[in-house]
Amino acid sequence: MSQPSPLSYKEIAHTVEDYLTKCDRVKGWHLDATEPISDDVVNYFPFAEQKNVGVHLSYRSSALNLLTKCAVSVNPSSWFRFLPTFEYNWARDNIAQTIEFACSSTTLKYTASHPVFHAEVHSLLADGGSGSAAVSTCLTKDALLGMEVHYDPRRSGLKDFTVLAVQNGCPAFSQGDILAKYSFLRGLGLHLRVPVSSYLDAAVISESQRFIVGCQGRSPCGPRCSSTSMYRMPHPQSLPFVMYRTCGRLHSHARDL
Repeated sequence: MSQPSPLSYKEIAHTVEDYLTKCDRVKGWHLDATEPISDDVVNYFPFAEQKNVGVHLSYRSSALNLLTKCAVSVNPSSWFRFLPTFEYNWARDNIAQTIEFACSSTTLKYTASHPVFHAEVHSLLADGGSGSAAVSTCLTKDALLGMEVHYDPRRSGLKDFTVLAVQNGCPAFSQGDILAKYSFLRGLGLHLRVPVSSYLDAAVISESQRFIVGCQGRSPCGPRCSSTSMYRMPHPQSLPFVMYRTCGRLHSHARDL
């Protein structure tokens, strides 16, 4: 394609959130390695975590445009984890398209990338085809729009609808990022990131059901560390709580010497 596709809806929605919630589901330590996949050879990248060690395996056929990948470990939580994921790619009318099926979760995903838009559809076949559909586009280089619907054909049909707008590099916030969104279920939400210095960012997420504030520090050589405080609004028969979390993570890129 002559021009790159806009960012996906998920990438736009996590513009600020990744500064505050990335790694929040990691328990203990976790190490992973990735690098570009080579065609027509078996690629393997190791990973290690507190209770498990394994390797990511992948094979991409250039003749079939088909990618097969799976993860093998010594302590899997279920034998379903060994099942592969298949990804088929093709392009037509300046639209790059991908169909991906994950056997372990019976999830079917379709992606279409065009210089004007990026669209995705997720469907969980084991749950009657419930899933989501999203589309995103760019108004300018730094102004992006996106919308997403969640649906469940077996129950009520449409479950939620969300629309959002993002301005990256906003001059009013020291070239930070601001995101505004509206959801039928959660109402209005505002995400804001403000660079405090070259190595420190402050961020806040304000929504009807949660409020998160925190900061992220980074060094010139790559490591990043974030600290957040989260207040989740009370649900029926429950009390509000505040969570303090500090997360450190190391980003590295493998290169051929």
